[in-house]
Amino acid sequence: MSNDEPMYHTLQHLDIDDDGDDEPGVGYDDLEDGSGIEGDVTTRNRPSNGYSPGDLPTRIVENPPPYEPAQQDNLLNTTPAYDGSFPMASMSRDAYDMDDDNAFDDDDDDDEMNPPECGWWKFKPRCMRACMNVKAYLVIYSLIGIVQVMTSYGMVSIAVTTIEKRFQLTSFQSGIILSAYQFASMFFTVFITYIGEQRHKPLWVGWGSMFLALGSILFTLPHFLSDFYNPEDRSSGGSDQAVCPLSNLSMGVAMDTCGAGNETESGGDGGDPSRFLWLFVLAQLCNSLAAAPVFTLGVTYLDDNLSTKTFGLYMGIFNAVMSFGPAAGYFIGTMTLSLHTNFYSDLSSVTITPDNPLWVGAWWLGFLISASLVILSGFTIMAFPRALPGMKKNQRERRRQGNKGSEFVSRPGLGNSIRDAPRALVKILSNVPFLFLSLEAATDYFIGTGIFVFTPKFFESQFNMNARDVGKSLGFIVMTQHFLGSIISGGIIKKFDLKFEGLLKLSICSVFASLLVGLGFLMHCPNPPLAGITVEYQTSTRISADEVSLISACNSHCTCTEYFEPVCGEDNVMYFSPCYAGCREDEYVDDAGTTVFTDCRCIMLNGTSTPTYDDVTTDSGDRPFLYGGAKPGRCQTWCNVQWLYLVLIWLFAFFGTMTTIPAWIATMRSVSYSQRAFALGVQCIFYGGLDTPKPGTVPAPIVFGLVIDRACIKWDESSCSGSGACLIYDNQAFARYFLILVVCFKSASFLLLVLSRWCYTPAEEEKMDARDVYGPRARTRVPTTEL
Repeated sequence: MSNDEPMYHTLQHLDIDDDGDDEPGVGYDDLEDGSGIEGDVTTRNRPSNGYSPGDLPTRIVENPPPYEPAQQDNLLNTTPAYDGSFPMASMSRDAYDMDDDNAFDDDDDDDEMNPPECGWWKFKPRCMRACMNVKAYLVIYSLIGIVQVMTSYGMVSIAVTTIEKRFQLTSFQSGIILSAYQFASMFFTVFITYIGEQRHKPLWVGWGSMFLALGSILFTLPHFLSDFYNPEDRSSGGSDQAVCPLSNLSMGVAMDTCGAGNETESGGDGGDPSRFLWLFVLAQLCNSLAAAPVFTLGVTYLDDNLSTKTFGLYMGIFNAVMSFGPAAGYFIGTMTLSLHTNFYSDLSSVTITPDNPLWVGAWWLGFLISASLVILSGFTIMAFPRALPGMKKNQRERRRQGNKGSEFVSRPGLGNSIRDAPRALVKILSNVPFLFLSLEAATDYFIGTGIFVFTPKFFESQFNMNARDVGKSLGFIVMTQHFLGSIISGGIIKKFDLKFEGLLKLSICSVFASLLVGLGFLMHCPNPPLAGITVEYQTSTRISADEVSLISACNSHCTCTEYFEPVCGEDNVMYFSPCYAGCREDEYVDDAGTTVFTDCRCIMLNGTSTPTYDDVTTDSGDRPFLYGGAKPGRCQTWCNVQWLYLVLIWLFAFFGTMTTIPAWIATMRSVSYSQRAFALGVQCIFYGGLDTPKPGTVPAPIVFGLVIDRACIKWDESSCSGSGACLIYDNQAFARYFLILVVCFKSASFLLLVLSRWCYTPAEEEKMDARDVYGPRARTRVPTTEL
């Protein structure tokens, strides 16, 4: 040994057994896994020998391995903070009131004699003893998770296009609403996870559920604060104003609907309906505050009471059950959107149907349902005790895992915990594998959140579907892919007992498969024929975005408004409104009660166009007009790649789930046992939000909204306050932007997972180094002066 190299010594107590064998005593860590020193100071004695510490013989051992303390329970308030610089005798397990393995047995015996009780504060009924197991907790916790994702993702996603239409919001403004959920999580989650780790976790989860109920109620207020919605009232003349007046001799001049005395916005609201934007944002802030304890402290409570092998399976079950959340949100949204948003009022003046693009359903009704469910389940989970029986046994296994050097000791008490927060944060941020995992979560969740939120809009544009049909398709996709992805990934984790490295390998393979499937966005459906926007009038020739013009020779004599009231002509071309189709009559009604607009000058019936509306005939079978007719609503179109698109979307989401779950578990395994919830909270700063199965990122909805707006062909310009929601998108540009985002961010996720695997150093290597120097026995170390 070099003279320049410092030499440290440690005093080792020699355990004198009854048979006279003077071998070192077996310490706490040897009984855990037989691998010797775990990197913490052990100065306990063997009380069964009858010797005190001063009676035990010792010997000097040179150069013990550097000490890095592991998190312990029951820290004394007098224990000084430890910075990890050199061994301290006061940081021993005795200082933490930690006994040997018998301590865990004693805890189990105490649980049997004085078991924790379920109940609310002083009220602890006997019937609640059924709560005393982790399975009962999983049931209630899963119900809360279902309602959380059902509200924040399922119902919000399916309602976003309806909210845009009802309150004249752009995709960028709706992106602000969606991003408010993640913005607030950045501030709430870190504090809640750090403080709540040592608190009554089920109680915190319950209070979080109450905030979700509050947010859901606030989300419905814009509906009750706005006027009755009837798009047919937007023009003062009623339905007659929808057609082209015969007496109008103007040439291509649009009617000014924003003049004096005619400043009423669409739907009958006075003023700008987008004024409700910030009320939606406030509701999302409450929802994000609810998610902070639910998806951090709730998960670590499961981890506290399960072995590492079983935890992976339970997480798979939890995520599989939660897959019903977004699906339930879609299905509830589908049913409520079939009802008129003012279904409880007199609807005699409303003649449009759900198939009409102007239809606004009862988007708000599902949020009241979720508020009722979450209040009930949140109150129930508050009854669970601070710790379930047998929790202590699982703590030993947790302390053997984590990245080398990730151990951290936090002092008890709220004040000490807050003062230790900077040191805890430095410890987390110096964990390189954790940093790469957090960056991977940010990139993967970014693309997942953006696609998840805007897929309903994507489907409506690509497949010319209404919100109801989109909800049915996406509900099936989300429920099945997430259920199977969660069960399969959880089963793989349990079957092969995957540790950190195995978890990352599973995530790497899944994200690579997701990247390959994402190339399917190269496909796109053709734009639906819309006269003056995607095709020319009367010829149906495709036109570019630069050639968009609603004015044509066939309607130039009409003073049409900019209100979007699409009709489908007999030539199977959609027109912006009956007026822009040149229709002069609306006196015919078919057998289903639908108004048929007739004598439409822009709809030519020649050798290439065959009349399809038999209703527009006289008793003798003759048509009274030379021009074609039109009915309200979209024209039915078909895309050859529609079913292939649905399969690719399913596979893309499935492999996303297969990536997320093992990566999420690996995040908790990469840090110290005491920093699991705090690590999830810090990670939310990277990706800006916290929720499952698809945690979101702050800029994702905003960025996606800005990018998607670039694909817009025609904006709603009927609002007196400026451009409103986008009416028609370019399907090719829409798919191209999705493809670019998918390839960029999925590639980044793949690279970051590889780097995290490459930088990880298992904690077992530290114990191997100690065993090479000291042998298989545990030794007591105290600091000595350098010789």
